[in-house]
Amino acid sequence: MSNVKRVFRNLIQYPSALAGMVIIALLILLAVYAVVSMPYQQAIRLWRGADSVWMENPRNAAPAWYNLFPHVNLPVTKIVDSRDNSQYSTVQALGGKLSDVEIVLPFDFAYD
Repeated sequence: MSNVKRVFRNLIQYPSALAGMVIIALLILLAVYAVVSMPYQQAIRLWRGADSVWMENPRNAAPAWYNLFPHVNLPVTKIVDSRDNSQYSTVQALGGKLSDVEIVLPFDFAYD
């Protein structure tokens, strides 16, 4: 046990070794947080990447965190379901089993 303490005391004398140990500790904490915070079934669903997962992330669109850079304000993907709010849809019966559905979803385009 004293050998381990001596090794750590020698490593602490070097700033680069101390920084490396801090980075390793942060990565270990991040890995533990990832395992604890996400339910197992959701992790499996995201890992397998079914079509429903990939449809939420368009191929040619930049990720949302890209807007964290200064002077960048790109549009982000918004998933809208007209079933959530029926005030935006109008249904007109055309006869028989046919109907005409018009969905108008207003939004503010406040991007570059």
